[in-house]
Amino acid sequence: MGVVYRLTLAEIRRRPGRLLVTSLAVVAAAAAVVWVVSGYDALSEKIEEVGEAYHGRYDAWVCGSSLPSELGARLGEDPDVVEVAPALQVQVVVSGPGGAAPLGDWNPEVGDAYGGEGAYLDGDGSAGEGGQRERPPLLVGTRAPEPPRALAEGSWIDPAAPADALQGVVSGGLAERVGARVGVELRVKVLDEEVPLRVVGVVGETLAATITGETVFDARGTLDGARGLGPAGAAVYLPRQQLERLLPDPPASNLLHVKLRRGADLGAFRARWEPQLGEGGALLATDDLRAALSQSATTKAARSQSYAATAVSLLAALFIIFSALSMGVTERTRELAVLRAVGLTKRQTAALVGAEALVLAAVGWLGGLAAGGGLLTLAALDQPAMADHVRLGPWAIGLSAGCAFAGALAAAVLPAWSAARVDVVATLSARRAPPGWRSLAGVTIAALALLAVTPLVLGVLPLGDKARALAFALLGVPSLALGFLCLCPALVVAIERLCGPLLARALLLPPALLRSQLSSNLSRTVGTAAALTIGLGLFITIQVWGSSMLGPFLPGEWAPQGMVRLPGTLPLEELRALAEDPALARVEPLSIEQPRLADDVTGVGRKGKSVVRQDNVIVLGCDPSGPALGGPDPLFALTFVQGSREEALRLLAQGRHLIVPASFARAAKLGVGDRFRLAPPADPTLPPLDYTIAGVVTLPGWHFTSKESGLRRRFPRSAALMFGARDDLTRDFGLVEGRADVLACELAPGAGRAELVAAVEPLAQKLNGDPAVMTPGAIVASLQARTDAILWGVSQLPLITLLVTALGVANAVVASVRVRRWELGVLRATGTTRGALVRLVLAEAILVGVVACALSLGFGFSASWAGVAVAQFVSFFGGLAPPMIVPWGLLAGGVGATLGLCLLAGLWPAISIGRADALSLLQAGRGER
Repeated sequence: MGVVYRLTLAEIRRRPGRLLVTSLAVVAAAAAVVWVVSGYDALSEKIEEVGEAYHGRYDAWVCGSSLPSELGARLGEDPDVVEVAPALQVQVVVSGPGGAAPLGDWNPEVGDAYGGEGAYLDGDGSAGEGGQRERPPLLVGTRAPEPPRALAEGSWIDPAAPADALQGVVSGGLAERVGARVGVELRVKVLDEEVPLRVVGVVGETLAATITGETVFDARGTLDGARGLGPAGAAVYLPRQQLERLLPDPPASNLLHVKLRRGADLGAFRARWEPQLGEGGALLATDDLRAALSQSATTKAARSQSYAATAVSLLAALFIIFSALSMGVTERTRELAVLRAVGLTKRQTAALVGAEALVLAAVGWLGGLAAGGGLLTLAALDQPAMADHVRLGPWAIGLSAGCAFAGALAAAVLPAWSAARVDVVATLSARRAPPGWRSLAGVTIAALALLAVTPLVLGVLPLGDKARALAFALLGVPSLALGFLCLCPALVVAIERLCGPLLARALLLPPALLRSQLSSNLSRTVGTAAALTIGLGLFITIQVWGSSMLGPFLPGEWAPQGMVRLPGTLPLEELRALAEDPALARVEPLSIEQPRLADDVTGVGRKGKSVVRQDNVIVLGCDPSGPALGGPDPLFALTFVQGSREEALRLLAQGRHLIVPASFARAAKLGVGDRFRLAPPADPTLPPLDYTIAGVVTLPGWHFTSKESGLRRRFPRSAALMFGARDDLTRDFGLVEGRADVLACELAPGAGRAELVAAVEPLAQKLNGDPAVMTPGAIVASLQARTDAILWGVSQLPLITLLVTALGVANAVVASVRVRRWELGVLRATGTTRGALVRLVLAEAILVGVVACALSLGFGFSASWAGVAVAQFVSFFGGLAPPMIVPWGLLAGGVGATLGLCLLAGLWPAISIGRADALSLLQAGRGER
């Protein structure tokens, strides 16, 4: 190995430029890993420290929807227990000077205010800002003599305070959200009653809340089955007797705070008491919290992001090092042959390449740690708040090392094998000719076969949904990546022959000079183009897939210009009179109900809930001959895919017919003339009613249209938005005849959402509530802004990878120029100008970029199509059948950036070769490629 060591050092001293450029690329890749993974390191470190801070003065909790009153007394008799503090927790709305901390929409399927059936959640079940859902505030009635955590200001509640004058202590996070401080009066809404409460103190926030915004119960899915509310994060503490006064039928405690004696064995305590709690209770402690937080959505997202960053950076490092080593082997073919001739074994020759790869990995990894650590330090200096959220810890160090060394070793396999197989005699042959189509036929056929696997798995083979998704993950994804990699050689030759002459004419060069610039060293070009494709291909995939998945949620032309749901019903004539407002051109009142499906026609029981698989529907009732659906210019401009508008309106007038969306028809496998049953929601004892489908229409974006206009009156999600006759809803679902609370509006020219809100505000004030107002433009703007922000955040890593791999282009162009110095010298001596040589080198860099762009577009479109298709089988969005939407502007920016980076990468070698004189170039002798 001493010979290998000395030869490796000699090669590094001989060509330090290649080591520098390749190492810089690996440095950038490792630094990207450090930057992304540092957040997970900080999160992991805080999770280890969270127990004591979250528990405060307590060591464990006993939770349940309604705990037996004697349980606290029995716990207090345990020799390891120092204190038991019972508490009753109720979900509330808290309002203060800074606004309100809302509960959201009522979901009867989760758990009620005490932890039983029903709970308040976000209206659409989606995450809040920053990707997290804020848990509703809790009103905690307790007789504990001390606060659970240290007070930030003020004093603790008086457990013996009278029941009439409400006083409370607010948790730090909630106090910040609603603007609470000592002496401020809050408004607390318990069930349907809103009462004033004076703040006497602010207790310190839980560390768990500052880490993830989730409590242990949120993280564990309400402890595997809603057994009461977990310990409060956002909370208002008040004396128990004051809370009981606000409740019509106060239950027993649903939380017991337990403090153990110093040195008590928590495991033994758990083993004694968990069997005694039964199915209705649960015991939680520090280790539960750590385990829950390590599996929380925030932690999983950080972990997944770390793995994704490592995988992408590893691939970038692999292709960059592969290109550098392949170039080195090709350039040193004659040298390696001479070494073999004088006694170097095949194993030593392969080890020579492997040693060079390890040197590149070591330099890149150490440089990446230094660069990543420096970036974190600079970021913390610029924004001190970031110091608690990033850390150069074991995950960052380990994953960046894996990225550098695993990528280097994998990249060295093929070049080392090629070096070991060097034929001593063949090395004296002339320059290799570029491959022809025949030599590429085998690998191209293999590529096409691999690319055919994904369509077969997703659309042809008779598989179940889960089996299809699994087959795509195990077969489709690898086949797609390998297929495009195998297609790359043929793509290089094709682009060289098709685009080379055009580029030569554009740069005023003889076309013969670009005839075989890329294909004469195919491995170098393929490796460089594949490295660029990692970043650009992922960017294109993310943008096309994200835009396509957004498409079904954008309101289509069918939606009226405005929809309003009032906080109560009014006579139809009074609502129609609203059309006299100058902001409104037409107004039509609608009735609304949200009945359950009597049968599981959408497959909720078999496949689980999704965006179209729900157990209820929204029905809008109108006059079939009125302006909502009838006339030459209806407010709802429905496009029928089954049936016709005229026939559907005729059937609606007959009674118990509905116009349904195509997504519902697909999920339920129903069509025009088929029937399904709806259960009257006002009286569950009544028998279900048969309704017949009168027509099937396309309703893109009905989900957010129904959400923003407040049409989801009973359930947070629904399977469909349907249209029926008002008389049916009044008769079958018990609505008040002659009254309505929903308006479909056509706005006057120049009017928008603000004018619509102003027009309906007097009616809303008359009903003592706030209206829900929807305009398609506002929904589109809001959804597009949120989607753009998410896609941009996800796209940052691919773009960074693209920037990193541009160094690989520079490396490839430098190598190409180095082996062609003699040829370039001949061109210079025979009259080619310096400027022409510069343009020649830049043309090669541009052609590499064109290959990468073509490969990335093919991979991006294919992968995004596959992603949209597989989402139908396993994701929550199954059943929507999104169309492919291509954001051409963003894609053009990505392609332009790639070509620009390639041009910049070739600039330095182009200028250096342009400055060299003909004699120095000719003295280099003939090179090998």
